[in-house]
Parts: sequence; structure tokens; C-alpha cells
Amino acid sequence: MTLMERMQVGRLQWHLMPRLQATQYGFMPQRGAENAFYDLMTYIYEELILKKIILMVSLDIEGAFDNAWWLALKAQLLAYNCPVNLYGMVRGYLRDFEVIVRYAGRESRK
Repeated sequence: MTLMERMQVGRLQWHLMPRLQATQYGFMPQRGAENAFYDLMTYIYEELILKKIILMVSLDIEGAFDNAWWLALKAQLLAYNCPVNLYGMVRGYLRDFEVIVRYAGRESRK
């Protein structure tokens, strides 16, 4: 991650963190997979004590940012009243960002 990207992430976190759910683990300082696993195990343990049935579905989306719907991302930034200068930086970053997917002998660019 470049210095500019780290600065952008820091500014986005400062602006958005008060609005994010407590169960948000990615894109958060000092909150990662270990915290998610701990919270999951705590929840399971509590439900087992109450003799409840537990069903879990787990998804690991590889390259989630690369596959994000950028128009929706920009719309959410506007909905959260993201400062104009920060929104412009994100918009510029996404404009210059290119994803290339190669699969089964074919190539797709976004």
C-alpha cells in the first residue's frame, strides 16, 4: 500500500467509523479475523448453553475490493456526506484502477 493509499484509508476511516456497524471487521484498525472468530465462538457458545440450533454459512470472497461495485461504493460515500475532497480522491483512485481477470483462456478488463 502506498503512502497516498494509507492516507486515504485513514481519512475514510475517520469519517466513516462512527457510522459503521460494531460487527464490521475488515477495513477497521485493531479489528481483524481474530476478532471475528472470537465473536463467532462467543455467540455459538452462548447459543449452545441455551440449547438452540446453530446454522452457519461462511463465505470467503477472494479479491472482494477488486470485485466491488464501484458505482454503489461512490453512492454510499455521497449518502454518508463524504467530504468533497475525499470523495474526489476516491473517485480518481477508482478511475485509474484496472482489474484484469484471466480465466479459461479469456480475459476481461474492468
